Amino acid sequence: MPALALEPDVPSVPWVPSLEAASPSARPAWPGFRVARWLIGAAVAGALAAAAVLGFGAPGFLVTTVLDQVAVQDGVRAVLQHDHRLGNVTSVVCPPNQRSVPGHSFDCTAMINNSWVVVPVVIQSRDGRYQVGLPL
Repeated sequence: MPALALEPDVPSVPWVPSLEAASPSARPAWPGFRVARWLIGAAVAGALAAAAVLGFGAPGFLVTTVLDQVAVQDGVRAVLQHDHRLGNVTSVVCPPNQRSVPGHSFDCTAMINNSWVVVPVVIQSRDGRYQVGLPL
């Protein structure tokens, strides 16, 4: 009885694809295409890094700070008493979470001579400086 062959007797020749039979999209691109892709990728990565530094870093275009409510209330009280020379300012209440964006305005309420008045506040700069108006 003959022995069973598990593999046919086929010569072992490595398979080499033919470029003529391949479709045009499967053919290798011109050699400079890889370099161009790397250059474009590096330029995009550099632009993203620059945007991140400028947005969140030094100038901070994308960073907004929030004013400390207690500090603003104390500052408004001090301006009303010392700069506007209004006596008997017993309480000042300002809204929380006010953004430090130049031109942004909000109203605080102050108890002056036992009556509540509205005091306008306008943000002057990104670092938190503000202007306190005269009570309305």
